[in-house]
Amino acid sequence: LMRNGVACAMLIAMGTPLAIALVRTVQTMLSLKLEPVERRAVPTLSGEHLLSTIGFSGKAEGSVYLRMDTETSVRVASAILGVPADALSPGSDVNDAVGELLNIMAGNFKSNLCDAGLVCRLQTPNVRTSEDLETPSTAGGGIERMAFRSGSIVLHVDLTVNPWNIE
Repeated sequence: LMRNGVACAMLIAMGTPLAIALVRTVQTMLSLKLEPVERRAVPTLSGEHLLSTIGFSGKAEGSVYLRMDTETSVRVASAILGVPADALSPGSDVNDAVGELLNIMAGNFKSNLCDAGLVCRLQTPNVRTSEDLETPSTAGGGIERMAFRSGSIVLHVDLTVNPWNIE
């Protein structure tokens, strides 16, 4: 703690409620059992992929970044909407379904933070295709990078947090 600081400890402490929220949300919405895995144990994203982000602010501020390859995003949207993948409108249906997944997951994360005394507000999710794999850090904060797998479905999650926001 002395070497890495309280911000590092806070980031790690916030990663657990986020991981729990993601696993529960995917179990409920997709009937899939996600397992956390080492990021090095899953294929690295390359090229165009779906990037969904949601910010939060309050006693702590930051963002959650959920990334998945295009094939996974279509499979996720198909499962959420209960329609065959070929019936989905490219872009809009997939983006809306993945955005809703992120919104529900972030709502569960927010509840976990509020239970721990870190009251916060969520922003509106943003979903788009991207080739950029960089996660911008939150000023004064840090980044925790996680990966989750269920069969061939791989989700990459980054959490940026500045635990020193004073409201």
